[in-house]
Amino acid sequence: LVLKTLRSGGAFEEDTHHQHSGDDDHAHDAGHEDDHADEEEHAGHDDHAHEDDHDDHAHGAGHDDGVIDLHVWLDPVNAQAMAREMAAVLAETDPANAAAYFTNLVSLLERLDGATADIAVDLEPARGIPFIVFHDGYRYFEDQFGLTAAGSAVVHAGTSPGVKRVRELRDKISDLGVVCILSEPGINQRFVDTLIEGTDVRAGTVDSIGADIEEGPDMYFTLLHHMAASFRDCLVSG
Repeated sequence: LVLKTLRSGGAFEEDTHHQHSGDDDHAHDAGHEDDHADEEEHAGHDDHAHEDDHDDHAHGAGHDDGVIDLHVWLDPVNAQAMAREMAAVLAETDPANAAAYFTNLVSLLERLDGATADIAVDLEPARGIPFIVFHDGYRYFEDQFGLTAAGSAVVHAGTSPGVKRVRELRDKISDLGVVCILSEPGINQRFVDTLIEGTDVRAGTVDSIGADIEEGPDMYFTLLHHMAASFRDCLVSG
């Protein structure tokens, strides 16, 4: 996909399985003291703030267990860093087409700049409004656009919230003034209904992998704009 993209000048498409080489040097290492707190209380932490130098490689959210948060594609500035590195590697591997790679890279970076700016404007009204996501996989997007997550429904991916967890979340919703819960495609709506029963909290859905987006040169940009709309609609509607 990357080779096709940089040769054709098409849009960068997310690769959820790609992990940049050299993570030890370039990954953003967040040393949280407690894994449980790491999953719940991540919003606004300085150790997840985005680097100002956009030429750096994609940053990563580290956990105490050494696992790197691989949701790097959710920040378009990370996509720029990845595209720069990919273009450089492709040009070195295929020097006959190096000029095309770098020409297409320039166009891609400009388009990503535009998308980042547009989404920042769209999400400005949502900044600072607390919400809960189903799982803690949106830090890159949240950090880039100043969104304020109050926590996640599940502490560890692959686990189901129990009765105790539901009580904790309902207390959090009340204590922190949460206005929105964003679940994901395929999540049992009854769980969300239980959390917001008797409250004014809105429910929404956000899709970070573009499951229903048609593949093509605009897929990544469509994904970003769909995510932005999901956050904005849930946080500022009504």
